[in-house]
Amino acid sequence: MIRFVTYFAALLAVFLLLPACEREEIVDDLSSIPYDPKAYVMPELPYFFPEMPIPEDNPMTAEGVALGRYLFYDPILSADSSISCASCHRIDRAFADDQNFSTGIGGQQTMRNAPSLANVGFYQNGLFWDGRVKTLEELALHTIEDSQFMAHSLEELLEAFREH
Repeated sequence: MIRFVTYFAALLAVFLLLPACEREEIVDDLSSIPYDPKAYVMPELPYFFPEMPIPEDNPMTAEGVALGRYLFYDPILSADSSISCASCHRIDRAFADDQNFSTGIGGQQTMRNAPSLANVGFYQNGLFWDGRVKTLEELALHTIEDSQFMAHSLEELLEAFREH
């Protein structure tokens, strides 16, 4: 989830930092908007932890981590704004779900329960129960777009961010 945040952080920061303005004032060229992210400093980890793989094209930033925490609890990521990541990955359940089958958008039952996200940044053998995605970025995008989970298209999500 943390890397998902940094993936969207640059794009979202642009929209979050824009002053209140009329729709027609938004331009496609965003290069004039200042963006000076600060590197996220990882806390010291136990010696036996492996190194967390962080893509060179998606470094962790302090702003990205903060945004990720916010978005994790924000239902705007779901198509009808009814559920958030935290709806299934509950902090009081070690970021997992205690249901046999998690509940997705529209109250529909998914095919599995939500696994714990504890230490998910260190997973190296695939994510989801069946290992079908290899990176946190893929995991986040898949979850947002999957019709059982959040059922949002990325184009509509970006529009929702602009309007929010």
